[in-house]
Amino acid sequence: NPNWGADYTTGNFKNCTGLLSYTAHPDNTAFSTYNDIVYSNDFKILLKYPRAKQSDIIVHPMCDTIGEGAFYGATALKSTNVIDVNNVTYFKTNAFRNVRASIIINKPIKKLESYCLYGCTGLKNIIYLDPDLTEIETQALYNTYISDIIWSTNLQIIGDSAFSYCIHLTSLNIPHSVTTLKYKAFA
Repeated sequence: NPNWGADYTTGNFKNCTGLLSYTAHPDNTAFSTYNDIVYSNDFKILLKYPRAKQSDIIVHPMCDTIGEGAFYGATALKSTNVIDVNNVTYFKTNAFRNVRASIIINKPIKKLESYCLYGCTGLKNIIYLDPDLTEIETQALYNTYISDIIWSTNLQIIGDSAFSYCIHLTSLNIPHSVTTLKYKAFA
């Protein structure tokens, strides 16, 4: 992984609220850019979206991970914007926290870290969980507008407030594999 700093959720670009684009030099061996967004050099991890950029987004097709805090603070994105995450299946901590844009998830999700989709009211579709997913972490889908979940057959743990305030869920069919519902999992 590229050395992005100890806390790239709020650290490196915390006060750069006017950024519209990033550009990595072609000879940079750690980072690459695509459509003004910073990725790891191999494009596997989306590291940071420019906070002031307001546009529809199609994530690089080689990307499989939205990095920690990648869209955190991207308040320029509005409910009319669309983010197509393409082949992404891993969502790191705070990846899309409080993003209002419409998020399209195309593949079964393999990892939902804490707060990764917290407050994403533009996340309205059905969520498919990969069969290998064993845990949904704390507040991972808190206050999203998801309507249904296709559960992982190996899911064991649903974290604290993981689905709290998901008021558009119309039914729950918790799989037989779930052994732990943490505090307010569905409050």
